[in-house]
Amino acid sequence: MYLDVYRLNDGIEMKIIELIEFVISEKLINESKDIEYLFDNYILENENIPLNTQIENVIKWGYENDELEFFYGEFGDKLIESGLIVPEIECYIEHNFQIPVSTNFYLYCLISKTSTYYMVTSEGELSDGMDTSGFYDGDFKYECNEIFCNHGEFSEEDLEENDCSIEFHYNK
Repeated sequence: MYLDVYRLNDGIEMKIIELIEFVISEKLINESKDIEYLFDNYILENENIPLNTQIENVIKWGYENDELEFFYGEFGDKLIESGLIVPEIECYIEHNFQIPVSTNFYLYCLISKTSTYYMVTSEGELSDGMDTSGFYDGDFKYECNEIFCNHGEFSEEDLEENDCSIEFHYNK
């Protein structure tokens, strides 16, 4: 199950219902106190409302009011691991010097009504070359190219002669 993402008026909107279903099924929010913790500015008017209804209300509220940053900070990795969020850009690096080395970086986009939050995951030998903790606000392609060239240590000619490659795939 993928979280459908589509573009409207240069913005990104997502089908919040799948996010709500995931939060409920994975028990990411277990009680009203979790809502208060994750959504600081949300006012829970009635704690007697069923938890699933509270979750639906707060996720929709968070989306509409751009208040999903802390929620994404807490659960962005789980959303990515689940496959709900697919990478917007994938970077594949192959170095074929003495020992073949491959590294992949993935840029994910998490959104609310008018805010966008990016997260990066990585795998492979050079995966520690980019900070993948927390939200990402760099130039993804530039950083991938810097890692590919080992921050200027290798020229394009060196890389071509050794059948090294960098590829970007866009999933829009």
